[in-house]
Amino acid sequence: MNLRLSLFDFSFGTLNGYDVITPLHDKMGLPQTPGHPELPIWHPSFIIPYWRDVDRVQIQVRESAQVEGVWNIWPVQWYDPLEPDHDFTPPDSSIYGSDSLYPALLLEEPISGVFDGARIATLTIYPLRYRPLSGRLFLYNHLVIKIFFKDGTTPICAQQRYAYVQETYDQMLSDLVENDAHIHQWYRRPTIVEPSYTSPPAFIIITTSWQKEDAQPYADWMWQKGYPTLIVDIEDILAQYPGIDDAERLRNYLRTKYEDGTSYFLFLGAKQAGQEPDIPFRKLGPADHLYGNWRFYSIIPSDLYFSDVTLENWNPNGDEYWGVGPGMPVPQDVNPLEVIPDVFVGRIVAYTPVPSPDENEVRNWVQKALVYEKNPGNAEGLTHVFYSCVEYPWNSPPYGYSFYDYFNYIQRRYPPYFDADYTFTASGTRRYINTQPEGIGWLNTLAHGDPTVAWCLHDEKFFSGTRPGWLFNLSQLTNENKYFIAYSLACIQTAYDDYQDGMVICDTSVGEGFVEAYPGRGAVAAISNTRLGWQSQVYMQGSFLTGIFRHSLWFLGQSDAYAKQPGQTYWLYDRYSANLFGSPLTEVWTDVPQRTHVYTYPSAIQYGVPTTVRVTVTYFDGEVIRPLRGARVTLYGAGFYAVKTTGPQGRVNFVVTAPETGKIVATATKHDYLPSEVYIDVTGWRGDLAANEELPHEFFMSLASSNPNKGDFKIKFGIPIEDEGLVSLRLYDVSGRCIQSLFSEEKSAGYYDLSIPVRSFPAGTYFLRLEAGAKAITQKIVLR
Repeated sequence: MNLRLSLFDFSFGTLNGYDVITPLHDKMGLPQTPGHPELPIWHPSFIIPYWRDVDRVQIQVRESAQVEGVWNIWPVQWYDPLEPDHDFTPPDSSIYGSDSLYPALLLEEPISGVFDGARIATLTIYPLRYRPLSGRLFLYNHLVIKIFFKDGTTPICAQQRYAYVQETYDQMLSDLVENDAHIHQWYRRPTIVEPSYTSPPAFIIITTSWQKEDAQPYADWMWQKGYPTLIVDIEDILAQYPGIDDAERLRNYLRTKYEDGTSYFLFLGAKQAGQEPDIPFRKLGPADHLYGNWRFYSIIPSDLYFSDVTLENWNPNGDEYWGVGPGMPVPQDVNPLEVIPDVFVGRIVAYTPVPSPDENEVRNWVQKALVYEKNPGNAEGLTHVFYSCVEYPWNSPPYGYSFYDYFNYIQRRYPPYFDADYTFTASGTRRYINTQPEGIGWLNTLAHGDPTVAWCLHDEKFFSGTRPGWLFNLSQLTNENKYFIAYSLACIQTAYDDYQDGMVICDTSVGEGFVEAYPGRGAVAAISNTRLGWQSQVYMQGSFLTGIFRHSLWFLGQSDAYAKQPGQTYWLYDRYSANLFGSPLTEVWTDVPQRTHVYTYPSAIQYGVPTTVRVTVTYFDGEVIRPLRGARVTLYGAGFYAVKTTGPQGRVNFVVTAPETGKIVATATKHDYLPSEVYIDVTGWRGDLAANEELPHEFFMSLASSNPNKGDFKIKFGIPIEDEGLVSLRLYDVSGRCIQSLFSEEKSAGYYDLSIPVRSFPAGTYFLRLEAGAKAITQKIVLR
């Protein structure tokens, strides 16, 4: 297999007399060892036979070249997220005082992991190598890779999926590996099944018995979007599945459901201070970065433990630590290259007392999620990004990474039509969010964190909730129905595990304050740290945005998993600490959404009788109504469920046999289009259907007057259900000039009679044109 690079895969700059190289190529990162040359690291991945493993890798240099100039490579700096300033970390003299090639090896020993049952071999390659004394830099332009296999174990895999869920895995696997031509040989693609009431759920909400009812409206909406959803009581899981503790029992349940075909999981439950959690969690680590008091800083609550279900054992040493990375003071459990998320997991740390009151944290979040996904009040502001940051979060100039570096790196991950503003103050943050008329779509935070309770800005801290002396806090936001997505790099913002070390213990962490603590304000979801936020997380946030905007991974769980693939983010600490507090199925708006309209014919059916139901979906493009191709349409209710996609005319037919009376909701969804829905009545006897049968079956217009005519013209026209919406009638002369617009308005299905006053017009030939969506009828009339 051939790998090729060029100088265009990197950017080159200078800083305080040193040369700084930034990787631009996908799946590249930077080293973390202070004092060593900061040279890019490449982690390309390859699919190999799932029943084999990597024995060894042979690498051959086909082409390399010395990069012009004399180079003095910037040394890796030590960044302590808990301290704003550090002394400059000088170059390691043992390296910079030598002219030996650095790194010594072009390729490190390969490691394999598993993604969705596919065996993935990931390499560590140093595409730029350096001779420090002579200042020579070498680029390896063309490498040939040959992988040798050995016997391996067969990993678990999903047995079945819905086609549109599988499309996400197909795309992620193709993006993950360099040799995608081999996917069809070595990937066990699940059997594709049709969604129904009896087929396996695509989405499972795991909560408590007293929170299930409050979660039901969100589950119903997921059914309407095409994701059959099951709400499960956590106590039932813990009673039925084996494991050494509750977290392992929950993970074993996820592994089983993954094999059955479930891909999305939401943990919906809280942990009150001093109490056992509603939903178990796992602390992973230590990993990567080490402190003297590492038991506080490097043992990290992380849902990556649950999302990588194909990793056989997170604790092969059987000790008290799970997911220990390399180079730690306790035995290693995992290699960063073998940790690859398979399922999409989110967590809502919502507390609901027993009995459940009318207003509670679950309902707070559900209401916000439904508004954001169905009819956001900030539709015109969804492409607006707001930054609440500090100017120099770590070292001061000239060595520090600045807000401007962060802004330039992150903002270009958004599409060019996204605009941005920023502030360095808490007062500016509150004022901007509360007064922006169209709202914002994103809030990005680069700042230090006051553990669990605040992020620290230039004038003040912005707190999670209200307490004496807490001037600016999330309860003061007033952005009702204008909910955004929050992404924070600040430390320990959502330590829901009672993080201590002499810090404030608060039932409402920053992530909780954003997402579910307060009704009608804040964010619909937050990506937030349960421990420290490092500068390297900037690149993980960049990968998260790349997943959304470049690879069309529009659901938050998908883009979160994409960013945590080892080729995107190598360092385990970053992947452990940043967690998704929100639903993995929340679909991110990537543009200002367009409105849609869905129609059904008939609008009432008899239960138990097979009936063809035609569904038509249209949208308004700003000028005319057009059919919407590629919209997902679901029929849900009265014991019936089905999912299909509209064709070129915006139509799709269902054969419906409803086993009970009631209502079926027909829902149309498509990315960046506002969803629309309409109800079909399922009746108990045929007499209830008479009114529906009297509606027109086709779009028509006819004259009820003689033609030619001296007086007013009378016409009849009919609008079938699929053509409901904006209808217009205009009168044109023979030159094609519109001389009168008779009406242009929303009209329901039915028959219409209209008298057109034309006595004041001169004799001659005219044309009536009736339009509804993409349809039009023209009638020639003659005035005497």
